Order: sequence, then C-alpha cells, then structure tokens
Amino acid sequence: MQETDSRIKSDCSGGDPSMLDPKIHIYGRTGELVVADKQEGEEWRKIGFRKLMRATKLTQAPINSILSGKGVRKQTMKVFRIGAARDSADRSQFIAGK
Repeated sequence: MQETDSRIKSDCSGGDPSMLDPKIHIYGRTGELVVADKQEGEEWRKIGFRKLMRATKLTQAPINSILSGKGVRKQTMKVFRIGAARDSADRSQFIAGK
C-alpha cells in the first residue's frame, strides 16, 4: 500500500491536513499533555534548574515547560518526577548525614 492510500483512508475518518499540504505530518493525538501542580513547581524551583537537568537527564526545553506550567507528555512528566524525587531523597540523606 502506498503512502497516499493511507492518507486517503485516514481522510475519510476525520480530515487529514496533510492531504492539503504534504509537508504536514501528524504524530499521535493531541490532548495527552499533563501539567504539574503549582505546589510541585515551587518545590522543584527550590532544587534548581541545573540540578534538575542532572537528576532527570532531560534537556532545558521540557524542564522549562514543566516549571513554567506548560503541558508535557505523560512519559516526560513521569521521568521528571522520578528524577526530582531521587534528587530530593539524596539531599535529605546528605543533610541528615552532617
């Protein structure tokens, strides 16, 4: 089956903008973004931007989106929360060890 055949079939199910402009490609569905709570964002800002980058292994763009209250993918938020929690646990152990 050719690429144009799949586009024609998908056009019948709800309109494919790539039929009008072949440079446009739609990846996945929209509306699957999550936003962090304001309280969580404040706690994460206290950790610091660079420390969050090191702990989560994420780049600046998703971390900036999370801290500014913009939506990110569910998987990105999951990775971020795990890394931020790990960093918080490491800091509490360091403080307790003094």
